[in-house]
Amino acid sequence: LPDQVIYYQATQALNEQQDYPTAITKFRTLLDHNPQSEYADKCRYYLALCLIKTGKPDEAIEYLNQIKNDEFRFFKPLSDLGIEFESN
Repeated sequence: LPDQVIYYQATQALNEQQDYPTAITKFRTLLDHNPQSEYADKCRYYLALCLIKTGKPDEAIEYLNQIKNDEFRFFKPLSDLGIEFESN
């Protein structure tokens, strides 16, 4: 499937259904298939949100640390989304 289709399916699972396991699988599929995709940093961000929501903040931090795009600043900080966690 094209990256944009996988990304769309993942965001639908996340936003419309709050189906975090499906969203996690879709985001990981896209990143595994094409880690340099134009959607990669967005996937890492939303994957981190899903991981936090499923009780895996340490893994979420790993994905957040992989974000490379400076334009990523337009996304809301995690604290603005009501998500608080501490890194080790």
